[in-house]
Amino acid sequence: MGPRGARTISCCYHVASEQNKIFMTKVTHSCLWGVCLAGCLQGSDLICLEPVHDAGAIDLKKGTRVISHDFLVENHSKRGVKISRLVISCSCMSIDAPGYLAPGQSAPFTAKMNLEEADFAGRSAEVLVEDDSGGKPLILKFKAKSKSVLHAIPRAVDFGEVRGTGNLERDVYVYMPSSTGEGRFVSGVSCSDPRVKVAIEWQKRNSTGDQFLYYAKCRVTLRPSEKEGEELASEIVLDTLQGGKLVIPVSAKPDSSRVIEPSSYHIYTSRFSGDFTYSGSYGKPAKFTFSSKAVKLREVVELSGKFVCKFEGDAAGGEELGEFVVTTEKGDVFRAPLARGE
Repeated sequence: MGPRGARTISCCYHVASEQNKIFMTKVTHSCLWGVCLAGCLQGSDLICLEPVHDAGAIDLKKGTRVISHDFLVENHSKRGVKISRLVISCSCMSIDAPGYLAPGQSAPFTAKMNLEEADFAGRSAEVLVEDDSGGKPLILKFKAKSKSVLHAIPRAVDFGEVRGTGNLERDVYVYMPSSTGEGRFVSGVSCSDPRVKVAIEWQKRNSTGDQFLYYAKCRVTLRPSEKEGEELASEIVLDTLQGGKLVIPVSAKPDSSRVIEPSSYHIYTSRFSGDFTYSGSYGKPAKFTFSSKAVKLREVVELSGKFVCKFEGDAAGGEELGEFVVTTEKGDVFRAPLARGE
């Protein structure tokens, strides 16, 4: 006959099977110890009485981005145990663990799941804890679900400082967990700023655990326009056929080096002259335009890494002077108004 603990386990299983496998919540201490040693912890000096933690449904709309849990791990042997290696199954998870446990010592192994890096619909991650005993590794499992209807990764699109005249592109991935697999997903996506174009490149549906997961890839393009020197602060609005709505902020700033000095020029006399200066990193001026025929370019001088565009004119006729426009060889456009002073 086997040890007493093993007999107790056998007895418990027999009773449970006879009663339609009703789960027995009251077991003897010897049964619990037998389960720990005979299960996934067999051969290891480390035990964890609750190696699986389910965090339940997390509401991403409340701003929760990282969840954590302490797994209490005990060294049940009579010798000190060194933690030799931690193997994590998913990049969305990290774990903070001690490097050594003394005989009989218990310590928390703190697991963290980053919700920014997970699609988060029935997602789970595992960590294998290996020690120097040579036994089987201890397996800790962390699970969670998303409670939010819609979420995006990243949550906002920031193009940063925008330089040049070419298109800039960013990708946004949108996720929508659902308890059913019926219906479609995205019905429309738009942005109120004409400089921003948004398109759904593809949308799919998968089953993950006991949930369905809709997900789509959005390509966000910032296009050059007459307003390219202005700051962008707008929103992308995504609608679903299920009635959901997701608002994604989108922003951009003009290149801090992309300025012309002065930003405007005031004329106080009938005959006048002046100059505008811009950074030489944008290349030589290729084209000059003045709104008024009363103004003409005199010369261009390259000085200390900048281009100085000198002009002159005669405002005796009283017409509007408009603006000065220079287009560089790289295609950048600088504008500055010419105005009569009061």
